[in-house]
Amino acid sequence: MNFNDIYWHDAILKYVKINRNEKNSDTVTMEIEFETERIRLVFHDVYRVKMNLNFAVIVECETIYDAICEEYGNVMVQDVYKELCIEERGIFPLNYYEIITNSTGSRYGIVAKGFDFEKLSL
Repeated sequence: MNFNDIYWHDAILKYVKINRNEKNSDTVTMEIEFETERIRLVFHDVYRVKMNLNFAVIVECETIYDAICEEYGNVMVQDVYKELCIEERGIFPLNYYEIITNSTGSRYGIVAKGFDFEKLSL
């Protein structure tokens, strides 16, 4: 499934979990509830996370305004390539994922090799 083809607007962000693993396969997991289904979204092989969270706004539930995926042209992805001294992107493909919320105006920026999702029961 293409990340950019998913209709993210107004889906409820239930939780975000960061899992640091010893084997350099760190993950960021989000549970998201859409109108007709609930999923567990897992970003795998995470190399960088930048969060700009607004805790001053109190809301009943956090909803997503938009979510995007950009490839190697993104600045955060380029920074990771430079820090790891990687010039050949085809051997080590990374993407930038950004989730922007409605309710608090928070942003989650994630540089990872990819994502998987699992459908959950409502």
